[in-house]
Formats: sequence, C-alpha cells, structure tokens
Amino acid sequence: MNAVPAPITVTDLSVDADEPRIKDVRLGERLGMAQPLNIRQTIEVNRGELERYGSIHAAREMITAGKGASREVTSYHLNEPQAELQPGKYLID
Repeated sequence: MNAVPAPITVTDLSVDADEPRIKDVRLGERLGMAQPLNIRQTIEVNRGELERYGSIHAAREMITAGKGASREVTSYHLNEPQAELQPGKYLID
C-alpha cells in the first residue's frame, strides 16, 4: 500500500438487501492501493473465506479501456465484515 488508508464515508456505500456495501474499487482507493483494481483479483482468490461473512454481490459492467475499447468486467460489492477482512488479512499491493 502506498498511502495511509482514508476513512470510508456514507457516500462510499450503497444499500443492497438492507445491508450497506462498498464497491471493490472504492475500497481499494480508500485503502490507498497503488492499483485499486487489483483488489478484484484478491477477492476472487479469497472468495471462499469472504463468503463465510455473507454473500458477495457481483455485477457485470462495461468499462472503457485506455485506447477506447469497451469490455465487460465483474465488480464486487462487499459488506462490512468482508471489507474489514480485506485490509487486515489479504491485501498486498
């Protein structure tokens, strides 16, 4: 990690199934990761452990790559226990 983690605020959260969640990349940004998108690989590798704390909500979304090409990616929305586990146990940037 490159920077001191920034606090997560209400504006970083969405509510899904009556539970606050944070989008993967936003969590990576708040944690000060040099490459916030790398958190997705960390989530995929540790999915089984994270699911012990609830279901992981995944969504497919279109992004535009650097040269204007569009592609579909999976983004993840983590609940509070899952988000807390990320920096404490697995996050290596």
